[in-house]
Amino acid sequence: MQWSYVELKQLCEKHGIPYPNEYLTSLEWRQRRAGYHAEMAEAEWSDFMSKPFAVGDEAYQKAFFVYEAHAEACVQALHAMADILAQIINATLMATPLSEDDVSFPGVPVRLKKQGNATRIITACNSLMQSKEYRYVNAFSNTIKHRRLVRSDIGGEHGNGTRNKTEPIFAEFNYKGASYPETWGSDILASYRQEIVRLVNEVGLSVNDSLK
Repeated sequence: MQWSYVELKQLCEKHGIPYPNEYLTSLEWRQRRAGYHAEMAEAEWSDFMSKPFAVGDEAYQKAFFVYEAHAEACVQALHAMADILAQIINATLMATPLSEDDVSFPGVPVRLKKQGNATRIITACNSLMQSKEYRYVNAFSNTIKHRRLVRSDIGGEHGNGTRNKTEPIFAEFNYKGASYPETWGSDILASYRQEIVRLVNEVGLSVNDSLK
């Protein structure tokens, strides 16, 4: 089931709550941008692999630069979705909404628990926050924003029971005492992205449910 913004608008009107249109628009655009950057990264790599190349040549360096740039932009768009989601929850479900500057996604379930309601949304928020995919994206985004790049290199698997592909793999990195493993770029752009979008949708459905 897809999160209905129309239903959310009706519920906001019913309860006299301002409809958070700007946040919802931003959330939708972040999701679309994550998808766009994933498509651009994959298209660049597919085009590169369709032609002869030598490791380290100009075409190789360009393909990696474009792929990394789009992968990083995809990760940052996905990470932003959780922060925007926190603003939507703050605007619609908090008894006393915080100022925009004071809202954080990790703080949302904590404040809802103190209010003593919205059990389903607390569960949905925690499922997103504790998922392997979100934890990786959160660490990746904060690392490239505040610390250093997460470098990639070419990797490949070929044969029965393997991926049968050659593509960029992002290196293992550490963030706040935790280690994040070497990860295939296509996993970030496809399965990680799709799972985060699914979990964000689950939180959205729980917002509507909490207002019913």
